[in-house]
Amino acid sequence: MDNRDAIGFALDQLLAAPDPHPGSRNVRSKALSPLGTDADDLIATLDNSLSSGDRDSLERLVAEVLRASGADVVAASPDHEIGADFAVWSDVLESLVGNPLLVEVKAKLRTHADVNRAARQLSTYLGASGSRWGLLLYGEGPDPDSAAWARTPPNVIGLPLRALLDGLRSQAFPELVRDLRNRRVHGSNS
Repeated sequence: MDNRDAIGFALDQLLAAPDPHPGSRNVRSKALSPLGTDADDLIATLDNSLSSGDRDSLERLVAEVLRASGADVVAASPDHEIGADFAVWSDVLESLVGNPLLVEVKAKLRTHADVNRAARQLSTYLGASGSRWGLLLYGEGPDPDSAAWARTPPNVIGLPLRALLDGLRSQAFPELVRDLRNRRVHGSNS
């Protein structure tokens, strides 16, 4: 209760959340559609952002991808140093990962310690906001099936940005998150 930054972040998420009442004028579920060949242009943008080290460009790309691929509401954090980078709401994900799904973006995770630090940081944001699941997206780093991820919190899903874009060629974002969550929980793509 003494952490003003965490309380402020949680309030920002609450204010950005869609109206929970059915038939509300503000809530419209988006059609779930994959990115298809648009993913190629986004991968080129990703490569440029990573090679230039432009964090803002990387976050703009992620926001664009989330909005274009089936998230109902995407709220960006106003401050890079406080809270997760994005809070994402999706009616489709409510029963699987809850709302909002917190998303943290990192350009590079070089070592196992970097992976653990980033995953624990996201886990702290989850606890402060009351969210159940987080998605840690990264430009460069260890494969999500590698030993580097073995000791991370079980409600944090790690995914390279390139794998996100490749997956969104044929699946909408909520479907991809569902599959990633199932693999994280059950150890398979079920």
